[in-house]
Amino acid sequence: MRLGAAPEQVTEPGSQLILEPGDSLFYNADVVHTAGAVGDEPASILVTALFETGQPFLTLTDEQGTPTA
Repeated sequence: MRLGAAPEQVTEPGSQLILEPGDSLFYNADVVHTAGAVGDEPASILVTALFETGQPFLTLTDEQGTPTA
């Protein structure tokens, strides 16, 4: 979400978003997603989340969403 902008809802599978510095993104826990830097400069991501005890923070998958580890 861009500072001062109304929230935008993206529901289509395969949608891509490019976030600018200061933008934020919220999604439900059951949403499968990927993230990466576009361009040559590195990106920093700040994650804030709540997890149930014993649940993994991250699950690595292949492009089809199948866990790889």
